[in-house]
Amino acid sequence: MANLFKQREGLQWVDVSAILPAANQPRTVFREDQLKELSASIAAHGILQPLLVMREGDHYRLIAGERRLRAAKQARLTRVPCVLTDKTPAEAAKLSLIENLQRENLSFFEEATAYRRLMDEFSLTQAEIAREMSKDPSTVANKLRLLKLPISAQILINKHALTERHARALLKVSNPDLLMDLLETIIEQELTVSESEQLIEAAIAPKKKKKKPCRIGSVKDIRLCINTLNHTVATLKQAGIKPQTQIHDEERFVEYIIRIPKTS
Repeated sequence: MANLFKQREGLQWVDVSAILPAANQPRTVFREDQLKELSASIAAHGILQPLLVMREGDHYRLIAGERRLRAAKQARLTRVPCVLTDKTPAEAAKLSLIENLQRENLSFFEEATAYRRLMDEFSLTQAEIAREMSKDPSTVANKLRLLKLPISAQILINKHALTERHARALLKVSNPDLLMDLLETIIEQELTVSESEQLIEAAIAPKKKKKKPCRIGSVKDIRLCINTLNHTVATLKQAGIKPQTQIHDEERFVEYIIRIPKTS
């Protein structure tokens, strides 16, 4: 794929108004600051890498180069250099996905979604995707597992720029409500991956069997107390204090430890 443009004939200059958006764009978020940087570079030096397009009636359908096209429009370019491919629509759709996966800095959820589309829409196996992307098959498999997280969790993870390791740690939680509670705690307390893993392990650890029924309050009351303490910890962090927390779920009680350093 690295020599894709070298394999095509000469360039064509195409009006930006004649180029339709890519139908198989895996990226769902385009950062405005990055587009501005690219736009400034294009205004100064032009587009160094041509866009890849295919004919679609009187227009051209974009296959690869969405960020370049958007940045070119911001730079007020009226025409852009393109390479025209003669692929069929199905081949072009597949090529668009793979091309964008290779060229764009996608989030791990966007990358995983693109892999799933290659499997569902183009019947590629995980091994075939790994070969196309020059990746280890286990890397593809691990990315796909991330899609098991609820969509609401994926949105929060993206919004708060948590890492892929944060997301993987949450895969251990099978209860959706508990998963969202833990995720909110991780976000509010700005927990590291290691701290998040400890929190998750404590939450999902098997509970000891009780010899006799024991009332320790409703789950709702306990969660209310924990959420109140979580907000207190978040307030301390906003004040510049860096408390350390530990949660232990015992048979008769939940232990919540907050350690406040004497010096910041």
